[in-house]
Amino acid sequence: MAISNPIDIGSTSAGTALTTTGAVPAGGKVWFVISWFLLTSSLTSVSDGGSTVITIDKQILNGANGLALCSADYPAGLASGATITPTISGGTPADLQIAAMYSTGVQTNAAAAYGAVSATANSATVWNSTNITVANGDILIGGSKWEDSTPASSTPSGGNTEVHDFNGGGGFASTTVYQIGTGAGIAGSGTWSLTSGATSGITAVAVAYKAALAGGGPPSSFTGLPRVQMFMAPGSPYLSFGTAGFPPVAGLAPHEAIYLQAVNRSSTT
Repeated sequence: MAISNPIDIGSTSAGTALTTTGAVPAGGKVWFVISWFLLTSSLTSVSDGGSTVITIDKQILNGANGLALCSADYPAGLASGATITPTISGGTPADLQIAAMYSTGVQTNAAAAYGAVSATANSATVWNSTNITVANGDILIGGSKWEDSTPASSTPSGGNTEVHDFNGGGGFASTTVYQIGTGAGIAGSGTWSLTSGATSGITAVAVAYKAALAGGGPPSSFTGLPRVQMFMAPGSPYLSFGTAGFPPVAGLAPHEAIYLQAVNRSSTT
């Protein structure tokens, strides 16, 4: 099953929580990108108001400029209107922003994530999470936070597609991007429209997530698959196995299976 393109389910630059604006289907993986401004701080937890475990996959603090990428699996889906609340250590953060999006077809466990972070000072507009080798069909999720006194916007680069690009009307902004892997090294990246005048004004983060394993039960036809013959000679209490005329089983991936077909042959003579 291929990973679907991420769908935006809300973003906010106001208050301390995000209320999602779209429903997540059963089996969806949701990503939350959270940014803030507070010295000596870190994101310690994220809640959706229920019992779902939201994993903090990567986070970075560049000066006071904090950015985190989190994910959660929703086997039964998530209704629109969920309240997403981050908890940040070190005091009450300024410039809190939260964005959320989901995809289907992503492997549903925390071990599916692998990623990188980076920090950029105020001397550049370019943001880049540093390269990750993303396997063919896996997905890279990236984001960046920009801090200053004037609103800015981001333009994605390096083959990325933008999902969010928003600011609070003041001097802080966040963006999120994605890209499907091809086996090459790629990064979350883009260019902010202004150079930050703040010390350590830009942060970036990216995490890759594995595609769900192929499945769906046994094939409708056994044609072309290696098979093992099993038969019982008339009057014999023993089963016999043979592979004469059948190719050897080789090159199976960990998620592939061998299906056995048994035929009952009997004789009255």
